[in-house]
Amino acid sequence: MIVLRALVWYAAIFSFAYSVYFHLSDQQLPEGILSDGPLPAWDSGVSFKSVRVDPTLELSVAMAGPEDAERVIIFVHGFPDMKVSWKPHVGYFANRGYRVMAFDTRGNGGSQPTGDGGYLSLDMVIRDITGLIDATNCQGKEVYLVCHDWGAVPAWGVAVNAPTKITGLISYSVPHPHLYMTYNLETMPMALRKIWYFLYWGATTPLGLWKSQRNDFGWFKSFIWGTSEPGTFSRAEVDELVDNMRARDDQMFSWYQMGFRWMVEFLLPVESPFGTVWSGPRPAKVPVLQLFGAGDAYISQEMAIPGVRSEYIPAGSHTIMYDASHWLPHERPLETCRDISHWIESR
Repeated sequence: MIVLRALVWYAAIFSFAYSVYFHLSDQQLPEGILSDGPLPAWDSGVSFKSVRVDPTLELSVAMAGPEDAERVIIFVHGFPDMKVSWKPHVGYFANRGYRVMAFDTRGNGGSQPTGDGGYLSLDMVIRDITGLIDATNCQGKEVYLVCHDWGAVPAWGVAVNAPTKITGLISYSVPHPHLYMTYNLETMPMALRKIWYFLYWGATTPLGLWKSQRNDFGWFKSFIWGTSEPGTFSRAEVDELVDNMRARDDQMFSWYQMGFRWMVEFLLPVESPFGTVWSGPRPAKVPVLQLFGAGDAYISQEMAIPGVRSEYIPAGSHTIMYDASHWLPHERPLETCRDISHWIESR
């Protein structure tokens, strides 16, 4: 335990020192990464609704497909995405007869902001997801969560802690969160090349905000979308996401602040949604389809190998690796939708 704690402090110190380089640099998004196309349109059958998931919070939800469908898919976006990032996926599954929902997580897009200066906790977002399931009359139906990036963490939380709410989990790019923590601790200091920003934004939020917003978010755009395949995102899409961050700058790094607290709690003998280094992992209790990009700049693809063990996912689960980056749902929307529908419909 002493070694693990030392590694975490070493990581924090290293990430701060590493951030100085980026703090002083003026990286810009390389030419040719973004396309000049317009914003993609929603399918004509999509409607929009504010759904109250608890007495103090309404979420903005895009809905499509027949209301009486027996299969329901709920899309949970990550950072810095919004529900608009799931447009092709919503259309695909609605056209296959699924009831489909994609929502803005609290503090993003059309959803109400988190109070208390942007404070966010894992339990809060898990309750948001289960509250949406309850509020949209999904009881008695097959319910599948499809998630990416930070949206995957609370979605895994539902699969671990509230499995009666869902039938299955489809996770883009993110393995079981306990594995994410232990793998990065065990592979220090090499892991820092992929997770330094996690610590930087989580522990030094004011500095991170200043750095990220400089020069019209120039460095931030380079760090985030510069890792995607050229042409995956349009300038219009990136501008829409950046405008959302400008409007909610007090909550821009809420996910990373939450993640930093989660990392500290992971090293303590306290109750955790996913287990700790003391207790071991708490496995998902529903089948899981894991989709990884081999060129992910933030998540080590090596985690896909231990990620199939029974302490993380149950029998009936499956893992697919693609020639893609972290932005797999954007780069391979049709291919991954086909794989998801095949997995669901062949079970």
